[in-house]
Amino acid sequence: MVAGTAGSGARCLEHTGHAQPHLATVIALFLLGDAVPSADVDVALPTVGAAGLARLGLLENDDSWTDDLRPTDKSTNNGTYNKDSRNNGGASNDTVDTDLVRASVDLRPYSTDVAGELYVVSDLGAFQRPGVLRRDHVLGIGGASLTLVRSTERREVGTALDVGTGCGIQTFHLLSHARHVTATDLSGRALATTRFNLLLNARALDLDPFDLEDRVTLIQGSLLEPVAGQEFDLVVSNPPFVITPRRTNEKNEDRFTYRDGGKAGDRLVSELITALPTVMAPGATAHLLANWEIPDTPDADPEKIWSERVEQWIAPGTGAWVIQREIQDVCEYAETWLRDASQQRDLEAYDAAYRDYLADFTSRHVGWVGFGMVRLERPEQSRAVTEILRIFEHIEHPIQQPIAATLAAEWPRAEAMYRGEVASGVVGDDAWQDQHYDVAQDVTEERHGRPGAEDPALILLRQGGGLRRTVVLSSEAAGFVGVCDGELTARQILTALGSLLGWENGPSEQLLREIRRSSPTACWWKCKTEVMSTGETYNPILPLDTNAVWELLGELPFGRLAVQAAGMVDIFPVNYVAKDRKLYFRTAQGTKLASLVVNNHVAFEVDRVVGDHVQSVVVHGRARRLETQAERDAAEQLPLKPWAPTYKYHFVVIDVDSATGREFTMTTEPDHDPA
Repeated sequence: MVAGTAGSGARCLEHTGHAQPHLATVIALFLLGDAVPSADVDVALPTVGAAGLARLGLLENDDSWTDDLRPTDKSTNNGTYNKDSRNNGGASNDTVDTDLVRASVDLRPYSTDVAGELYVVSDLGAFQRPGVLRRDHVLGIGGASLTLVRSTERREVGTALDVGTGCGIQTFHLLSHARHVTATDLSGRALATTRFNLLLNARALDLDPFDLEDRVTLIQGSLLEPVAGQEFDLVVSNPPFVITPRRTNEKNEDRFTYRDGGKAGDRLVSELITALPTVMAPGATAHLLANWEIPDTPDADPEKIWSERVEQWIAPGTGAWVIQREIQDVCEYAETWLRDASQQRDLEAYDAAYRDYLADFTSRHVGWVGFGMVRLERPEQSRAVTEILRIFEHIEHPIQQPIAATLAAEWPRAEAMYRGEVASGVVGDDAWQDQHYDVAQDVTEERHGRPGAEDPALILLRQGGGLRRTVVLSSEAAGFVGVCDGELTARQILTALGSLLGWENGPSEQLLREIRRSSPTACWWKCKTEVMSTGETYNPILPLDTNAVWELLGELPFGRLAVQAAGMVDIFPVNYVAKDRKLYFRTAQGTKLASLVVNNHVAFEVDRVVGDHVQSVVVHGRARRLETQAERDAAEQLPLKPWAPTYKYHFVVIDVDSATGREFTMTTEPDHDPA
């Protein structure tokens, strides 16, 4: 927001700021980018004050106000602040404080289920400041970074790598499940910003501010160069993937380093994807976002040909799942990224840059640009090229978020089926027909037709969760899916359908392709527990990652508390609240409270059963009664009321040592002898 304007944010603060003047000051300063009197900052943030914020580099004197913009009314400043608010409602004076200051950074809260509420610093965005963004701009938390957060697996690992850390958002999340995180960036300002954010949130992230290096290593350099020769258990990257026209005699300082890697076309992304396996330990996964160019091929559908180039980038022996989320034609793409840096504020430069974009794409015969998520996996043991699974999907519709747990669960199922077919020597043909299948619980069928028509004109199979795919089915394929209850193999179902429909030569190739399209990766159904042709056993019980565990604890209001005292074990039903990775409940004087005094080591368990899908979480920790008034006051603000009409004055918190979970689908017991 430019100084002197009264945008919607300022109008809102003008209306509500009198009730909470200190909060209004902080919002206007750090979120709206407004200039405010330094005296207001001193009152709103008395511990550090305007001078302290300036020493930290978070505040600067405002030089952008001119005489015609500077407010002259003694009771207002920019339509938001009045003299009473600056004095905290106390005695007012008749002199307007004209010592105006402005935030030099964006500082905003960021809530996570990992570390509670964090405060994240980045550079001011386009709407907070005039002009084009600085070339070494440090991007804040945006849609792309959150997409990567939601698609990254949260399994416990020893080492993790964050390539192109920016303000540090991925590192914050990695610290919740990685013993040590290495973060790299080409920009020194980005690494300095990440370090500042780590120090600012050291307590929430469980870091020693005097020994950050114990858990975090920050290295300046381009992409993987700073970590060459090292291997990591998990890699994430939101690289500078934006395709930007290259110019003759271009200098590094001419680029927007947060988004432009300085290479022509999508070369940076292709080289990164190819090289990532060199820093991945056996069993490691890598998660990144990327753009890729799609050739302007006559009469070709970009949704069908986009994966041809991307597949060539993936190193031999590396599993891959690439999901394209969006396609833009080259004009849309150019406009998107010119607006991103506010280059439209200089119309002459905007027009020149737009022409450069189109000429650049034309020189490589590019018609469209795709955007999506990439998941790579290095197998625990080396495998033949034919055993490496690769999946390419185009999914533009909204999907379930976070999606990481779904991808992590679907991958081993798809891989086990694929490897079983490879071992049988019949890839993509009939090896899958000897398996038993259950239709997944989130799958529904839709039938559309004219009123009174004997047969439906359209049959749709929809996946309610995960990637929420939809496929069109023939009546024969719909009949197959309708019989998948785990009792019969696919081959037995097809034989029965053939008898009913009078097939002379078995199912058609078209029907088999239709069914196969829905089975290995789409999770329309789940293979029952049995020995695969590779000799491996499919395990139907899947672990919940840390995020999923705390998401479940946050959603359920009721659990069971297990305590032990005097050699006896008791279990109590309690309603509770999960907050900041702790569990809170209320209790009255009695056995439960007495047991906690004798032995504060407890277990806590919650379950959720929807249909035949079960999720269960077990927590181990130490319980203690809240004693200080500050703790009790904070607990009083929680939505924690007794369910029974009894008085429960004691607040108890469980400091969690471990929280684990699993999920499975209830089904019939498998044969004791699979043979």
